[in-house]
Amino acid sequence: MTALSSLIPRLLADLLLVGAALFLPWWVTLSFGALLAVFFRNFYELLAVALAIDLVFGGAGERAYGVPFFASLVAAALYLAAAKVKSELLIYR
Repeated sequence: MTALSSLIPRLLADLLLVGAALFLPWWVTLSFGALLAVFFRNFYELLAVALAIDLVFGGAGERAYGVPFFASLVAAALYLAAAKVKSELLIYR
């Protein structure tokens, strides 16, 4: 498998994740990102999109329980959970 053929699915996933961040609620976007984090190796795009959600749409409002960078904290927890899930799956060993 060439580098380009493995890059195309990741770029499509990135575009879908950015589209989800623009048009879907934050919890749907982060859930989709967590699924992508399980599927792709080192999916740091999840953390970047969560930070963008916090910076663009604001995160310290009433919906975020008054916690600054709420989406980023949730994304970091989901990223770590995805890493744990990948370590337990037989197909990643």
